[in-house]
Amino acid sequence: PLDDKLARFEDLERRLGDPEVLADPARLTAVARERTWLRIVADGTPVADLTLGAGDQRTWQADERFVLDVGNGGGLELYLDGVFLGTAGAGTRLVEGLVVDEGGMSR
Repeated sequence: PLDDKLARFEDLERRLGDPEVLADPARLTAVARERTWLRIVADGTPVADLTLGAGDQRTWQADERFVLDVGNGGGLELYLDGVFLGTAGAGTRLVEGLVVDEGGMSR
């Protein structure tokens, strides 16, 4: 019936007006300056547990946030949507629970 079609259209129109529906996923890029182990959880789902060699680069996507554990914080550069955030930490220290989201990096 026409009323059902109209109701579905109005619902779709309302959802498309919501910026969260139209937002692209955030892209986290990790670039290893030195050999580095890292584990990444994106929106609560584990997506990586690997070692990057110097010069290696990988990218992941999330709708809300990433949480990282990094074995060599100073050896890993992080970029969110192409914007340099800094290194994951200082020196060769282990970094646990580093949160990366639209606000940047925090612990």
